[in-house]
Amino acid sequence: MAGSISRTCSIRQIGMSFGSLGENAITALSIGLDRARGTWMNTGEGGLSDHHLKGGVDLIYQIGPALFGVRTEDGAFSETAFKIKSKIPQVRAFELKLAQGAKT
Repeated sequence: MAGSISRTCSIRQIGMSFGSLGENAITALSIGLDRARGTWMNTGEGGLSDHHLKGGVDLIYQIGPALFGVRTEDGAFSETAFKIKSKIPQVRAFELKLAQGAKT
């Protein structure tokens, strides 16, 4: 099936935002996961950075309550920004994060 996200490898990287890890860790994870083949990386709710894209790994773009990367200047959801992100070849799926578990 064209465009499907089926994987045979059991290596996955769960959502950890750029703000919590930083550029070196995100870059290293992106490169390492791509080398493992058949894996994917979740961006975390901090949005998508060039460091996520650097390794070439398939990405799950997490959209959290703050809408980082897909919002207008006044903070509303931006369909235009969402469509732009959806056209990035490495972005294979979107994950909606509705709340922050223990923090809600």
